[in-house]
Amino acid sequence: MSGFINSDGSALVEMNTQTMARSGQVFSATTTRVLASGALMTGASLFNPANSGKNILVFSIKMGLNNGLVAGHATLTTTDPALGTAMNVYNMKAGGPTSAIAGTLSYVNGAATQSGNVFDFFQAPTADFREMLSNFKVILLPAGAANGVAVFPSIPASGYWAVTFTYAEY
Repeated sequence: MSGFINSDGSALVEMNTQTMARSGQVFSATTTRVLASGALMTGASLFNPANSGKNILVFSIKMGLNNGLVAGHATLTTTDPALGTAMNVYNMKAGGPTSAIAGTLSYVNGAATQSGNVFDFFQAPTADFREMLSNFKVILLPAGAANGVAVFPSIPASGYWAVTFTYAEY
């Protein structure tokens, strides 16, 4: 393969996110599987502080659960909800650099107070995964401005839940 042509002569086509992943600019942040002790509203947040120096392009927000009908909201925030527990953040290029916003990715496995402006509502049945950013929807959190995105699922009973954000920094 050379230039923009594959070895078979066909045009090389690659999504920008794949190029960014090869450059170590794509990250995944997850709560992992968390056990809720009972009915409550939990939360997970990705926040880009004004001093990060990075644009953050969020292109996936996945929620998983196994404990009954769950509903909730996805919000855009202008202050860091600082939910208390650090999310696990990984570069999608093995051995790549640390995320510039790793310290502002958080979740709470207890009572959360919803904050921000609602941009989406979700409802999911028992044992399901939901992608919040379907149909190529993305969220841009620009450098130099304090902005974030958060999800607040209302858990009806004891059971597992998880949230994963996938994003690029540039």
